Amino acid sequence: MKACHRCQTPWAELGPPGYNNTCAKCGMALHACANCRFYIPKGNVRCLVPGVEHLLDFRAGNKCKSFDFLDAALGTPTLDANAGEDPKVAFERLFKNP
Repeated sequence: MKACHRCQTPWAELGPPGYNNTCAKCGMALHACANCRFYIPKGNVRCLVPGVEHLLDFRAGNKCKSFDFLDAALGTPTLDANAGEDPKVAFERLFKNP
């Protein structure tokens, strides 16, 4: 299901949103990094596509040619190998003596 990154309102139209499409409920831009399947929410590198222009506001609408509307059921990709790890276990591992 394709949905707004802010309020999770489903995208009912066929195909991806255009550059000027906004969410019917909250008004956020839909053609934005935060709604793209290549977007990474943490870290310095925010896009999995090499050479894409770095944008300061990942929620703002843009005209990125690599945009691919994220399917909320698939989730956002991550470069963190320990993304599914329990935070408490990760914290203890971080400060564990070698």
